Parts: sequence; C-alpha cells; structure tokens
Amino acid sequence: MSNSFLGPDYFEKLKTYHPESLQEQNGFVSYMNEINDYVRTSTNNDSSFRFNRINQRSYLAALNPTQLSRLNFKNNISTTHSYRGLLLMKNPFDLLLYGKLIEELSPKTIIEFGSLQGGSAIWFADQLKLNNLDGEVHSFEYYDKAIHDHAKNYEKVTFHKVDLNSVNNLDKDFLRSLPHPWLISEDSHTNLKNLIPFMSDLMTRGDYLILEDIFTLTSFLTADQIAAYTSVIDQANLIVDTKYTDAFGYNVTMAPNGWLKKI
Repeated sequence: MSNSFLGPDYFEKLKTYHPESLQEQNGFVSYMNEINDYVRTSTNNDSSFRFNRINQRSYLAALNPTQLSRLNFKNNISTTHSYRGLLLMKNPFDLLLYGKLIEELSPKTIIEFGSLQGGSAIWFADQLKLNNLDGEVHSFEYYDKAIHDHAKNYEKVTFHKVDLNSVNNLDKDFLRSLPHPWLISEDSHTNLKNLIPFMSDLMTRGDYLILEDIFTLTSFLTADQIAAYTSVIDQANLIVDTKYTDAFGYNVTMAPNGWLKKI
C-alpha cells in the first residue's frame, strides 16, 4: 500500500462510477461534500503552510492532552496507559499521530530515549510490522533493570543502557550504522540542550525527532528556558511539522511544537 494520502481517489471514483450518490438530496451527501472539501484542502504535501520554524510558533495549545489523558488514569491506568500488559504513557492523540507518521515516513530505524517498562518500544515494533516495514526499534534507558522481560525478548526491539547526562555515553559509530529514515522519540527529558544537536548532527534530511512533554507544562519552564530550547532546536535545523502538531487543534499533542523534521 502506498504511504501517500489516497483520500481524494474515493471522491473521484464516486464521480466516475456513482454520480447519483452525489446528487441525492440528503444529509449523507451534504456531510460527504464537507469531507470532500477537507480532503481537497489537506496539507498532506510539503505546502508552505505545513512546516514552520519553531521560533515562529506560540507555545499555547487549544487543548492540553496531558491533563485530559490523566484526569482519571490513576484509577484506570491498566486501561488508559498500557499495551500488551506493559505501561505505555502515551495518549490517544499521539498514538494516532505516531501511527500516521510511521505510515508516511516508513522509518527503517526507530530510536527511543526513555524506555520505562518497554511498552512503547514494543508498540513501535508492532506499528512497523503492521505497515510491512522491516525496521528495528532501539530504546535507550538508564534504569534498564526495570524493563520487563516481555519487552526485552520482543522481536525487532533492542534495549541499551545509557546515562544521557553526557552525550558522549552514546556510541556514535553504532548510531551511524543504523539505516535511515529515522524516527526518534525523545521521552527521557535528560540533557536536551546537548542531546538535540548531537542527534541532529547524525540525522539525515527528512528524519523526524519528536520531543515529548517538554512544552506541555510550560508553567514549569521560565521564559528564558523556553527561549533557550527554541534556539537549540532552530539552530539544529529542525522545523515543526504542523500536520502533526495541529492535527486535532493547535498543539493538541503531548509534544507541542515537538514534531520536528530535519531539513
């Protein structure tokens, strides 16, 4: 299956093979005409509206999905934040966005910083398999003894112990050996001012870096800290892909302004 957006084909075939369906005066036709308008104006391709420099964007959000997803999770965490029995601390918005990005990007390598129990790593591996992609997941974690054996023994998933307080602890030669495209999910929140440029130097044009959680609770960041992160991201030649940040409304994601493409 193509990884491009095939939605317009549906309406072209309706016009060609079922023209009567677009002439009936009923609620369905009216609704489908609206959908057709959305499809035609989709910013799926590299439009001038899709990609923004991060310093051109506000850190406000139309909705805080972090807060929304955690309203009741303390009592229902096994339902709301788990996968194959393991912790998976991602909300429904971002799970759908990651799935779509994997479909679009067709990554050969998914790199994860911050493994937790390993649930997200095996979810990423399953997404690669569902898209018929022969990729691998490499997950980096300091507290490696807490990773569950189910995840450690999962096909196409490899865990690496690393202390990210120094980027020199990462094996640059090993990272260089990993095939592109890359999808990097950063969920460790450690030493980002050095980790972002370090990884950007190893990325190739078109690779993605997703920065989770950093700007979701901006009250914990000073204006100077936000400005510093913004400068680091911009200097690393990473641009915001608004197709993902704004899919459900402006910055409705646990990675606001954090779906970044290497240019």
